[in-house]
Amino acid sequence: AARQARTIPGPGRYNQHSIVDPAVAQAREAVFGTGAECPVFFLMAPIPPHTQLALDLLTEAAPSLRTFVPGRNAECLKVLSALAQGERRHRFVYVWGQLGSGRSHLLNALAGARHLHPGSQETEFAFETSCLLYVADDVNEFSQTAQHRLFHLFNQVLAHPDAALVCAGNRPPLALQLREDLRSRLGLGLVFELHLLDDEDKTEVLRAFAEQRGVSLAADVLPWLLAHRSREIRRLIAEFDSIDRYALM
Repeated sequence: AARQARTIPGPGRYNQHSIVDPAVAQAREAVFGTGAECPVFFLMAPIPPHTQLALDLLTEAAPSLRTFVPGRNAECLKVLSALAQGERRHRFVYVWGQLGSGRSHLLNALAGARHLHPGSQETEFAFETSCLLYVADDVNEFSQTAQHRLFHLFNQVLAHPDAALVCAGNRPPLALQLREDLRSRLGLGLVFELHLLDDEDKTEVLRAFAEQRGVSLAADVLPWLLAHRSREIRRLIAEFDSIDRYALM
C-alpha cells in the first residue's frame, strides 16, 4: 500500500479530539489509553511503564554499514567498508569510544564475520580458513582466559594474509587493563577514536529519515526531540520508525 503523507506537530498537549487521522489516533490510544492526554507530541512521547502492546515499539533495525552515520568518523567507516568487501590493505583495526559512539554498531554491521564478545566460548576463538574476518567487541571486559584466546587468534590471523581482525573497546589500547602482549597487538594496526554525532548531524539525519517516510515535521519537533529523548541516533531513529509503522497499521 502507498505510504500516505503525515504531519508531526510541534510539542504540546493533545487528546483524541486533536488527532484527525484515525490510524494515528488508534496508535496513540494503544500507547496511552482512550481519552488520555499525551505529555508531548505522541509519536515521540515516552511509553508508560508496563504498557502491554502486541507490537514492540522499540524494535531496532539490524545494524549495517550503510545506515551508520559517520559524522567525523568517515575514515573509520571507509576502512571497515573495505574490509567487509574483502580488501586486506589494513588487516587489523581497533576502534574505541564512549557509549553511544557506534562501535558496536560498526562491528555488528560486518556481515559474515565471526563475532566475539566477553561471553564467547573457547571454540569460537578457533581460527578457521573458511572464516577470514573476525571481530571482538568490548575487549576491555575480556577475562584473563578470553584475553589469552584472543591473543592466540590474533597470531593466527597475522599468519594468514587473507584474514582480518577488528576489535573494539572503551579506551585506546595503551589505556586498557589487559595483558601487555595483547595491548601491544591491539595497537599494531589502525586505531580509530569514534566521535559522537553533534546535534547538527543528528538533526540532518532525522530530517532526511522523516522525508524518506513521507513525514512533514514542524520546525520545533527536532530541537525538542534532541533535548528530551535519547541522545543515541540509532535509538531516536528506531523510535521514530517503530511508532510511525505502528501508526500505519
